[in-house]
Amino acid sequence: MEITESAKIRIIRAALGFRVHEFAAKLGITTNTLNNWESGRTQPTGAKREAWNKLCREYGWGYLPSGMPVPMDDILAPRQQSDPLPSSTRFDNTSSKLTVLASSRS
Repeated sequence: MEITESAKIRIIRAALGFRVHEFAAKLGITTNTLNNWESGRTQPTGAKREAWNKLCREYGWGYLPSGMPVPMDDILAPRQQSDPLPSSTRFDNTSSKLTVLASSRS
């Protein structure tokens, strides 16, 4: 099940610790626009999509193949021996399996 665009936006905003008005200001949009994105009524397009992608790159966020937004450091950083992945976890971090917000999503 793919994560909705509105959920991705809410997850990233919450993880970064921004309130709606703060996040909207960072993006150069109104709080109404951000509320519409987070509720799924509209999605970022055009220059607003570019601003969203730029903000995510600046804060180091990308998407797993499932669509789940995650900090890129969590994906790319080597794990410590004391913190191994569960045996059921498999992740291929090749470019075909990992979407980085530096590129536009269709």
